[in-house]
This record gives sequence, structure tokens and C-alpha cells, in this order.
Amino acid sequence: MDAFRVKETRDVLTLDELKERVDTVDELFDLLEKLSREAKAINVEEQLLQIDISPFATLAEIVEKMEPIEKLWKTAYEFEKNHLIW
Repeated sequence: MDAFRVKETRDVLTLDELKERVDTVDELFDLLEKLSREAKAINVEEQLLQIDISPFATLAEIVEKMEPIEKLWKTAYEFEKNHLIW
């Protein structure tokens, strides 16, 4: 997570640095999607075995908290990439 900290010596990240952050966020979301699919598969198996369904509340909370972070980094990257065109 150190990659997300803004360096103290500069006021603005470069376009390449913003792209790296977006790529990292995308990788995290890919992992979260994989984990969500796995959790759903586990829930199906639990249902078939007629045992209590695991809520995976922490996973849902992480996804919910990551959405604004994803939006922030993608918006910052798109702005920096396109601001001269606008």
C-alpha cells in the first residue's frame, strides 16, 4: 500500500505514476471478484449440505470500501490524461 502514498517531494504524480495506481487498483478488484466468486461457490456448497450460509461480511465490506478508491484513482488518471484535450 506504500505505492498509494503521495511522495512528499512533489505536489503532483506523473501520468505514469497515476497509471500504476490504476493498474494496482484494477488488480485488487480482479482479486476481489475472484474471491467473491469463490465465496458464492462456497455458499452453494453450504446450501447443498444444508448448513448455515457463511455471510463473508468482511469481503463485502472491503469491496464497498474499495469502490470510492477505485473511482478516485481512475478519475485522477483520466483527468491528467485528458485535461489538455478538454
